[in-house]
Amino acid sequence: MSTITYGQESFIPEIRGCLSKHKKSQYYQAILIYNDITGCEVRKSKSTKKTDKTKATRVMLEMIDEEKQRTQSGRSASMLFTDFLQQ
Repeated sequence: MSTITYGQESFIPEIRGCLSKHKKSQYYQAILIYNDITGCEVRKSKSTKKTDKTKATRVMLEMIDEEKQRTQSGRSASMLFTDFLQQ
């Protein structure tokens, strides 16, 4: 878990992931879900370009690690500029 300090509080986003496969597609899609620092739910999805569920799971876990590193830096895309300056 990554920690983001916001004022006096500490924010730890919990990133969940799941795989989805559309009936017309051969590839699995990874979906990441977490709440940002403002409490809004963020959903990100990306094709894994994998037809094997085990390989797609590995890609999804890598995506989760990348997102944790990105949120750990404290520079969220949904963060307001004034909040960034306060940090």
